[in-house]
Amino acid sequence: MAHVVTKPDIVIQAVQSHREEGNLDAAERALCDSLKIHPDEFWHLLELGVLLTERERSDEALLYLDRASKSVPADGRGALALALACKAAGSQERFREILRAASESDDLTCRSFAYLERGLDAIARGENDEGAEHLIRALEADPELAETPGRLEYIKLSPECLRRCQERLKQTVERGYGSKNVYSSLASLALQAGETGESTSWVQRAAETISVKVPRRYRNPRAMTPRLSLSVR
Repeated sequence: MAHVVTKPDIVIQAVQSHREEGNLDAAERALCDSLKIHPDEFWHLLELGVLLTERERSDEALLYLDRASKSVPADGRGALALALACKAAGSQERFREILRAASESDDLTCRSFAYLERGLDAIARGENDEGAEHLIRALEADPELAETPGRLEYIKLSPECLRRCQERLKQTVERGYGSKNVYSSLASLALQAGETGESTSWVQRAAETISVKVPRRYRNPRAMTPRLSLSVR
């Protein structure tokens, strides 16, 4: 099946079609041809980096991802996608560097997911206290972030960190930003602290609270892998 590639929006459609047909060679050619005309097109650089990672050519992938890092869109979605692509390509250092920058984004949902990824990364390294602090910051930025409560339930924290996390989330509630996820997180922290009565109270408040849906483009950033650009556009 032939595809005419002339404009950036058509390129992504062509690449998706090639992927569905299992023709990764054609998908790669379409992206390379487009980048000869649009050398700074972020989503095409990102998609090619992801594609090359899938094809076990991580060194080449990182070259395109490095180029993509110089033209990241301002809305925050690109930074999250780029960070995950760098991680998939084996560059943990670049992954962490991008997330640190994304943590300062004016887009609160982007900031929240950046902190979520930093938290999960710290926990994976055995740094539970650091991870929990990032997860709490994720909830402070976006109280509707659905993934945080379950993560806090399964990690052991130092008494000092546990107390800090409880205090910060209670302050979030006092400021009027309580949510089902904030209450569920407080329930998990109280249970770990041995405060079963308080944990039960937070569980009840969570049960009485209606959840607000997270915008689809930000839901579960790991679900954007491996076809990052096609998933978040």
